[in-house]
Amino acid sequence: MKLIDDFLIEKEFKSIQDLLTSPNFSWYYQKDSVPGDNLSHMSHLFCEFDKINSDFFKHLSPILNKLNVKSILRIKANLTLNRNKVTKSPYHTDHLDTDLKHTTAIMYINTCNGYTEFKKPKKKVLSVENRLFKFKSNNPHRAVSQTDTDARIVLNINYI
Repeated sequence: MKLIDDFLIEKEFKSIQDLLTSPNFSWYYQKDSVPGDNLSHMSHLFCEFDKINSDFFKHLSPILNKLNVKSILRIKANLTLNRNKVTKSPYHTDHLDTDLKHTTAIMYINTCNGYTEFKKPKKKVLSVENRLFKFKSNNPHRAVSQTDTDARIVLNINYI
């Protein structure tokens, strides 16, 4: 597990933040945050199994270069809207439908009182803009929603 504040230089980060908060960026409704949890949210799939799914993919190159990504299992942006109450997704692991050992990186796009919670070791990673937290993808974690901002936006990157 590794936490890196100010992961990108400010200009690179602002470019990605501006993209994900733009009225011209496409978000798509998802009924569940984790299958069966009924915690709807919005998402944008950039890439899955090295197949680019978004015209906006090129904007992520500063992150991918800095992480030294060799292969992408999935990159997805998640947007959780404020429901005026805290919701918690079930603990889950990312993309374990593959036998490939891989890493998950969560890039926080905005600062809010939402966070990522880990089961073992018991740990909370607060949503702070331009923070990146990376960990082994088989580590159970969950998203905890915000109540102080309209939205919580994160990039979830599963890679080798």
